[in-house]
Amino acid sequence: MSNYVELLRDKLHRHGISQKQLAVAADRSQNNISEILNGKVSPSLDSFEKLIDTCDQLSPGFKEDYFSSFSGNRMDLQKFVYSLSSVEFGMLLMLAGQRVQEKQPMAIAS
Repeated sequence: MSNYVELLRDKLHRHGISQKQLAVAADRSQNNISEILNGKVSPSLDSFEKLIDTCDQLSPGFKEDYFSSFSGNRMDLQKFVYSLSSVEFGMLLMLAGQRVQEKQPMAIAS
């Protein structure tokens, strides 16, 4: 199972969010949430981000808590990257490219 899913499961527990609450708020079946949390289904990065956003709506601060766990010793970033499927990794690179592009100063046409 992927580190990011294990971390989600841990954070849900710590924030007191049940699978049922998440399923209702995210407009998904409880079975789908269970499959994700048990590693039987791998959501797209977009879908996973929406789940994180939903958790943050249920428990403000969840998103910050979740992503801050990637820094420090709690999670090995290299293991996280290697746990991604090739599609997920490609999407991660695409999102990283978009972020870099957003941080670039706009070129002034002459």
